[in-house]
Amino acid sequence: NLANAKMTIYYSTTNELEENIPGQYVFGFNGITANKIENSTVNYNPEYTYVQGAGGSLTTISLFGEDTDGDDVPQELEELRTKEWLINEANLVFYVNQDLSSSFTPDRLFLYNYDENEQIPDVFGLNGFSGIGGIVEKDENNKALKYTFKITDYISDLLDPSKKAELSKLAIKVFNTIDVPTSRQDILVKEYSWNPKRVVLYGGTTSLKDKEVKLEIKYSELN
Repeated sequence: NLANAKMTIYYSTTNELEENIPGQYVFGFNGITANKIENSTVNYNPEYTYVQGAGGSLTTISLFGEDTDGDDVPQELEELRTKEWLINEANLVFYVNQDLSSSFTPDRLFLYNYDENEQIPDVFGLNGFSGIGGIVEKDENNKALKYTFKITDYISDLLDPSKKAELSKLAIKVFNTIDVPTSRQDILVKEYSWNPKRVVLYGGTTSLKDKEVKLEIKYSELN
């Protein structure tokens, strides 16, 4: 009976005679209710990646494969840097496993620099925070289909040999309003979350090649 529910906080203070004086605060709920959220159990499978807010889980992403010569730069990235491309657009696309995800999927996911716990450059681009994407896209049955992150500035910096930008591990978590930076100096990402929604995404090792995570790069070749 939440109409009669209350929370009582007991405390004590010390007077001039060093005597403990007990006291209490009583807060009535006045009929205010809270949401009850139930999630079914999902068995872990390495082909998928799991994202859940409210102390749940996030997923990390390492781009461009392995470093095979020990110089801390993946071979694929080294090769791309030699091409001198002008990056027009770069997207990181994650598809939703609709069999394992409920209808209680996040409206938006958030992508950031996991190694440095910082915002990526695209957050401060011409289109501001909204330009980074991450908003759920749905199919004809109104079920969550995929999430697309626009990381053009991040990839441009990585592929520009003159900038020598450091490759970082990225992470995806459930979006919270506190993830929006208040200024260009507000680059650190808060690690806590109160959004309890969750989603299961296809990873990079799934047998369904049309569903695996994709890095899409659109570019122009310089003459």
